[in-house]
Amino acid sequence: RTLDEQIGEIEQRRKQSLVEMQQAAIELSVAIASRLLHETIVADELALENIVAEILQPLDSSQAVMLRLHPTDITLLTRRLEGKPPPWQDYNTFQLVGDKTLQRGECRLDSGDIGIVSQIEMQLTEIRQQLLEALDHAQIERRRPQTGDRTLRRFPDRRETA
Repeated sequence: RTLDEQIGEIEQRRKQSLVEMQQAAIELSVAIASRLLHETIVADELALENIVAEILQPLDSSQAVMLRLHPTDITLLTRRLEGKPPPWQDYNTFQLVGDKTLQRGECRLDSGDIGIVSQIEMQLTEIRQQLLEALDHAQIERRRPQTGDRTLRRFPDRRETA
């Protein structure tokens, strides 16, 4: 084998190792995020009022809304909202229902023909997928041929103009 072939093989292995490390970093990041979220939920520190406000945002306040949460989350939400206006205060018809089939931190909203589900695991999966896609895109960008014109460029001295 020629020296160029050996250098090419080493470069290929280096690139493959980089890709594997980046993918491992994404998996580790998502695992850490999942663990932190679950610890936040177990410690009753999840900002459910923000999740509820976000899930209500696209709806018209004149629509009847039924929001389902895990019963423990309803207790937490009620406690977190003490002395504050609830996110649903402008809705004409709003019903908060305990649903033991939902995991803690999840919510399901029904309003006429509209149904919205917020699941933490699904959101983490989407984040993971977006990160992996961004990684793929970055690898494509790095694979593009570099222009031969990589000389140093001198920029004008701006001290006099400032």
